This record gives sequence, structure tokens and C-alpha cells, in this order.
Amino acid sequence: MNKLELSEEFAKILVRYFSEFNLEPIDVAHLINTKKEVIERLLSGESTVVHYTLEQIAQIFGLRYFKFGDPETPLPSYESLPDSTKDRIELRLREGPSVVTKYNPSKIYQHMSSLLSAFKIGERFLATNMAELIFKEYGIKYKPSDIIIRLNTSFKDFVEKTGEKEVAKKGPGAKPEYYRLVKIFEAE
Repeated sequence: MNKLELSEEFAKILVRYFSEFNLEPIDVAHLINTKKEVIERLLSGESTVVHYTLEQIAQIFGLRYFKFGDPETPLPSYESLPDSTKDRIELRLREGPSVVTKYNPSKIYQHMSSLLSAFKIGERFLATNMAELIFKEYGIKYKPSDIIIRLNTSFKDFVEKTGEKEVAKKGPGAKPEYYRLVKIFEAE
């Protein structure tokens, strides 16, 4: 039997334990302090697993790797499981199946692109001005620091710092620096 076949066999056994104890890959990942993707790749047969990880997974169920990997080994009772595993099972029962949170990517680049395409060469602005314009136009608030990061990276070929500071700014912290459009920007 090769490594992949061993991992596939181990994955089948792990699925059986998932089913019995109402656990998911994220639960096992949490209990052995790894990423959920490591467990998912093992289950899908995309990767093999090292001996140490096999042992960690087996210990979640109070077993050694060679007992866990033996299809003839009976499933342990709930009462015999380690407390951390019981806690995770109870959490999963309370919360139900895990929900993958998907974050919408920020549209800051598109918003900044749209505004910059309307500027004229030489036109000066502050990051706070751009944040205010975006809020007025799109209703989304961005921190000036997020604007500055993009000005210094994504838009560095189109804008430059002028060296001039906004002297009217009150309060602690550095005075914001003006930027100027140096090359026509055409929004995509």
C-alpha cells in the first residue's frame, strides 16, 4: 500500500468518526491546531498526511494512530473522549454546521479609479478628500490610511506626493500630505 492509499484509508475512517460525533474538518483542525484546509485536503485525497498529524487526529478520539487506523477498532464512547473533544462536539451541536463566511472584496480600487479618472494633471488632493468624495459618491467609508496605501502602490505611476502638508489640520499626529495627479488615469 502506498502513501496515498494509506491516506485515503485514513480519510474514510475519519469520515466515519465525523459522522458518529457530528464533527467537521474545522473542528479537527481546531483541536490539533492546524488549518481546516489541511484536513480537507486529506479527506479529498489531494494530499498525504505525516505520522505526527495522524497521531494528533487519533488522540482527539482518545486513541493512538495505529488503533484509529484499524477499521476493526470500535468507535470510542462519548464518555471516553478527551474533554476538549467533548467541548467541540457540544459546540457543534449548539451552533449547528459551520458556516463559511465569504467577504466581498473591497471596491476601493474601482472607487479610486473612477475619481482619479476625473482629475486633471497637476490637480492636488488629500487622502481625506478622496475618502470624502468616495463616501459622497458611493456611500462607503474608507480610512485615509487605506487610500494612502493604494496611492503609494496601485496608483504610484499616476500620482506623486507634493511635499506640501495640510497646515490647517488640528490635533495630534502628522499633518496630511498632498498628492498630485501626474499622469492621466483611465478607469477600466
